[in-house]
Amino acid sequence: MNRGAVGILIILAACKSTDPNPVVLDADSNRHCTTGSDCEAGEWCNPGPETCASRASQVEFDRDIYPKIMVLCATCHLPTGPGAKDVTGSGVLALFDQGPERTWQVLTAGGTDCSTDSHRVCVDEPKYSLMVQRLLPPNAVAVELPAGYNDPWIQTVMSWAASGAPRPGSQPLVDAGVDAPLDTMPDAPDAMPVCPADALPSTNACSIAEPYGVFVSPAGNDTNPGTRAAPFATFTRAIAAARATQKRVYACGGTYRGNVVVDSTLDGTTIFGGLDCTTWTYDATAKPVISAPNIPLIVDGVVTGVRFEDIKVVADDAVTHGQSSIAMLVRSSNNVSLVRSELIAGTGAAGSSGTENPSFLSGTKGGEGERACPCVDPTACPACDPWLDPTCGDNGVNYCGGTEVSGGTSSSWSEPGYGLPLEMAGGAPGISAGMSCYYGQSYCSNGEVGANGIDYATVPATGEPELVATGWRGVAGVPGPQGGPGQGGGAGGNGTNETYESRCYPQYPELCEDTSYADRPSGGGGGGGGCGGLGGSGGEAGGASISLVSLSSDVELSASTLAAVAAGNG
Repeated sequence: MNRGAVGILIILAACKSTDPNPVVLDADSNRHCTTGSDCEAGEWCNPGPETCASRASQVEFDRDIYPKIMVLCATCHLPTGPGAKDVTGSGVLALFDQGPERTWQVLTAGGTDCSTDSHRVCVDEPKYSLMVQRLLPPNAVAVELPAGYNDPWIQTVMSWAASGAPRPGSQPLVDAGVDAPLDTMPDAPDAMPVCPADALPSTNACSIAEPYGVFVSPAGNDTNPGTRAAPFATFTRAIAAARATQKRVYACGGTYRGNVVVDSTLDGTTIFGGLDCTTWTYDATAKPVISAPNIPLIVDGVVTGVRFEDIKVVADDAVTHGQSSIAMLVRSSNNVSLVRSELIAGTGAAGSSGTENPSFLSGTKGGEGERACPCVDPTACPACDPWLDPTCGDNGVNYCGGTEVSGGTSSSWSEPGYGLPLEMAGGAPGISAGMSCYYGQSYCSNGEVGANGIDYATVPATGEPELVATGWRGVAGVPGPQGGPGQGGGAGGNGTNETYESRCYPQYPELCEDTSYADRPSGGGGGGGGCGGLGGSGGEAGGASISLVSLSSDVELSASTLAAVAAGNG
């Protein structure tokens, strides 16, 4: 091994040995087996099965738990302190690294029996590991281990580690901690503090690290491991990874397209925004923007709760008829918290118009009035004898849904009839020229026009809009009922003789004082009323613009902004 070509640092805590005669390892140590021949250089004799085994192997430590430094004991020390662990049998050498990969490698020497010649590796608590962090040079790098460890330099390190003697030139960890068991080492006054579990990125930068969270950036990729150097690209991927490892989500500024749903399987999610994408330091102006159509952010059925800090949610303008624009929907959830966040809704879409239906049906035409009959020959027009046959001016007959809307019946003797239905205004008969010669000369008049049916075109919608599981539901316009029927027209007025005093009744010819004039004609029958048109369908409700919809939920807002714009017309 060329030691001058690499920068390395080896730090081994001098643990008090439980073995009064610790074994000093060198290239020839433990090569002799009780039975059989000695092992080759680079091998050792396993005292159990009396077989030779390679002395060198590599073990990778948990880089998330101890990303900076590890304190290893190479003596026969059975660790009892928190954080202590065994690593694949026993080991005696650690090569430390501060490169981007942070690969920890250990040269192990096998064996499991601490009472003989094996050596276990113990890892101290994080607070003790942090004590020696400042002793690492910035250029410390990883070193690939050889297949065997017959290099003299490695022998020296192993001998020092096994004996517990301080290596020449090395720095002590802390004065009181040298040559002390791991579980009794005191705290160092100037040791770096461990980051509190509840530390917030906005106030404590120590929490913005891989041991505490996964990272997401618009420039990331969902196939990445979710670190600062290789973040995820979507909130969906980041939230799933965070819940699987019980970590937070750290999101840097930028726009993230896509809907985000936090349901009961993701209960306990915490999302922190406001981070710079380059330095991953807190910046209140660097809010990540969750943007999508429909509802960009939905929280559904969480109990423990979810927390969002320094995020911005923007809903697209609605485009489908009657669709609402809602930024966030929370339903059946507890402990939902938004801190320094913004919820912005877009414009609701207008509802679709109602459809038209066929117009009204025309009424039937009334019958024409009959001409006057000569008094000298009453039998000349028997079909027009209004006294005996009152239908000589027939009315127009029509029915609308069972309602008769016929016109008034005419007559040359009695007063002409009214149009039906009688309760509607209009449809009165015309005024006759006179019931007899005694009334003087006058002129008949037309019957009055029947009254219009009821107009339902302007009937407003009824009911109340409501919040539903999908957000918002407006009230559509009421479909128009069928228009009311028109009243039948009144019958035309009947005629009279042209003399002032003459009477001329065909059925009583002897009453005719002047047979040179004709009997009066009858008025025309009234036209039947028209039927009302079919009602049009009601117009659709317009979409709403809502920043936050909360249904059966507990939502807490702190220093946050909610904004909505225009709703769509119905």
